[in-house]
Amino acid sequence: MPQPEDVIRASAKGILSNLKQVNPDVLAMFKDAATELVEQNGGDPVSAICQTLAFISGHYKTAIVARSLLTGQEHQLTLIMTSTKDNGKLNVATCRSHLDNWWGQRISDSIRVIKGVKGAGGAIFDIYDD
Repeated sequence: MPQPEDVIRASAKGILSNLKQVNPDVLAMFKDAATELVEQNGGDPVSAICQTLAFISGHYKTAIVARSLLTGQEHQLTLIMTSTKDNGKLNVATCRSHLDNWWGQRISDSIRVIKGVKGAGGAIFDIYDD
Protein backbone atom coordinates (compact mmCIF):
# COMPACT_ATOMS: atom_id res chain seq x y z
CA MET A 1 0.00 0.00 0.00
CA PRO A 2 1.60 3.29 -1.02
CA GLN A 3 2.27 5.87 1.67
CA PRO A 4 0.96 9.44 1.24
CA GLU A 5 4.51 10.59 0.53
CA ASP A 6 4.70 8.14 -2.38
CA VAL A 7 1.47 9.50 -3.86
CA ILE A 8 2.69 13.08 -3.51
CA ARG A 9 6.07 12.29 -5.10
CA ALA A 10 4.29 10.60 -8.02
CA SER A 11 2.00 13.60 -8.37
CA ALA A 12 5.01 15.94 -8.44
CA LYS A 13 6.65 13.84 -11.16
CA GLY A 14 3.43 13.98 -13.17
CA ILE A 15 3.36 17.75 -12.82
CA LEU A 16 6.99 17.96 -13.99
CA SER A 17 6.10 15.91 -17.04
CA ASN A 18 3.14 18.20 -17.81
CA LEU A 19 5.28 21.32 -17.42
CA LYS A 20 7.15 20.29 -20.57
CA GLN A 21 4.01 21.32 -22.46
CA VAL A 22 4.25 24.97 -21.36
CA ASN A 23 5.03 27.22 -24.30
CA PRO A 24 8.10 29.38 -23.46
CA ASP A 25 6.33 32.38 -25.00
CA VAL A 26 3.86 32.59 -22.07
CA LEU A 27 6.50 32.58 -19.33
CA ALA A 28 7.05 36.35 -19.44
CA MET A 29 3.47 36.87 -18.24
CA PHE A 30 4.32 35.08 -14.98
CA LYS A 31 7.67 36.71 -14.26
CA ASP A 32 6.35 39.36 -11.81
CA ALA A 33 4.33 36.77 -9.88
CA ALA A 34 7.32 34.40 -9.82
CA THR A 35 9.60 37.12 -8.49
CA GLU A 36 7.07 37.99 -5.78
CA LEU A 37 6.68 34.32 -4.85
CA VAL A 38 10.44 33.92 -4.42
CA GLU A 39 10.50 37.06 -2.23
CA GLN A 40 7.62 35.67 -0.13
CA ASN A 41 9.76 32.59 0.44
CA GLY A 42 12.71 34.53 1.83
CA GLY A 43 14.48 34.67 -1.53
CA ASP A 44 14.64 30.87 -1.73
CA PRO A 45 13.59 29.81 -5.24
CA VAL A 46 13.52 26.08 -4.35
CA SER A 47 11.08 26.77 -1.50
CA ALA A 48 8.95 28.85 -3.88
CA ILE A 49 8.83 26.03 -6.41
CA CYS A 50 8.00 23.49 -3.69
CA GLN A 51 5.14 25.69 -2.50
CA THR A 52 3.84 26.00 -6.07
CA LEU A 53 4.07 22.24 -6.71
CA ALA A 54 2.27 21.50 -3.43
CA PHE A 55 -0.56 23.82 -4.39
CA ILE A 56 -0.85 22.50 -7.95
CA SER A 57 -0.87 18.89 -6.71
CA GLY A 58 -3.62 19.61 -4.19
CA HIS A 59 -1.48 18.42 -1.27
CA TYR A 60 -1.07 21.65 0.66
CA LYS A 61 -3.76 21.96 3.35
CA THR A 62 -3.10 19.16 5.80
CA ALA A 63 -0.12 17.42 7.30
CA ILE A 64 0.87 14.06 5.89
CA VAL A 65 -0.31 11.17 8.02
CA ALA A 66 1.65 7.94 8.23
CA ARG A 67 -0.23 4.81 7.19
CA SER A 68 0.42 1.15 7.84
CA LEU A 69 1.78 -0.82 4.92
CA LEU A 70 -0.04 -3.86 6.32
CA THR A 71 -3.52 -2.46 6.92
CA GLY A 72 -3.58 1.11 5.57
CA GLN A 73 -4.57 2.36 9.03
CA GLU A 74 -3.58 5.96 9.77
CA HIS A 75 -0.95 6.91 12.35
CA GLN A 76 0.79 3.54 12.05
CA LEU A 77 4.37 2.84 11.00
CA THR A 78 5.26 -0.56 9.60
CA LEU A 79 8.52 -2.06 10.81
CA ILE A 80 10.34 -5.22 9.85
CA MET A 81 12.49 -7.15 12.30
CA THR A 82 15.17 -9.43 10.91
CA SER A 83 18.00 -11.38 12.47
CA THR A 84 21.70 -11.48 11.72
CA LYS A 85 22.01 -14.68 13.78
CA ASP A 86 20.80 -18.21 13.07
CA ASN A 87 21.23 -17.74 9.31
CA GLY A 88 18.81 -14.82 9.40
CA LYS A 89 15.94 -16.93 10.73
CA LEU A 90 13.40 -15.20 12.95
CA ASN A 91 9.84 -16.34 13.52
CA VAL A 92 6.84 -14.40 14.85
CA ALA A 93 7.04 -15.88 18.38
CA THR A 94 10.70 -14.92 18.74
CA CYS A 95 9.92 -11.45 17.40
CA ARG A 96 7.15 -11.01 20.01
CA SER A 97 9.56 -12.13 22.75
CA HIS A 98 12.20 -9.64 21.63
CA LEU A 99 9.64 -6.82 21.50
CA ASP A 100 8.51 -7.63 25.07
CA ASN A 101 12.13 -7.59 26.27
CA TRP A 102 13.32 -4.51 24.38
CA TRP A 103 10.30 -2.22 24.36
CA GLY A 104 8.37 -3.39 27.39
CA GLN A 105 4.86 -4.71 27.79
CA ARG A 106 3.05 -1.39 27.16
CA ILE A 107 4.46 -0.95 23.67
CA SER A 108 4.47 -4.64 22.87
CA ASP A 109 0.79 -4.93 23.82
CA SER A 110 -0.10 -2.12 21.41
CA ILE A 111 1.17 -4.24 18.50
CA ARG A 112 -1.93 -6.00 17.21
CA VAL A 113 -0.67 -7.86 14.15
CA ILE A 114 2.69 -9.47 13.49
CA LYS A 115 3.14 -11.24 10.18
CA GLY A 116 6.00 -13.57 9.40
CA VAL A 117 8.30 -13.02 6.45
CA LYS A 118 8.47 -15.91 4.01
CA GLY A 119 11.01 -18.55 5.03
CA ALA A 120 11.23 -17.28 8.64
CA GLY A 121 13.27 -14.33 7.40
CA GLY A 122 11.78 -11.99 9.98
CA ALA A 123 8.53 -10.42 11.08
CA ILE A 124 6.56 -7.33 10.04
CA PHE A 125 4.39 -5.32 12.43
CA ASP A 126 2.88 -1.89 13.00
CA ILE A 127 3.49 0.57 15.80
CA TYR A 128 1.78 3.91 16.45
CA ASP A 129 3.66 6.83 14.88
CA ASP A 130 3.79 8.84 18.09
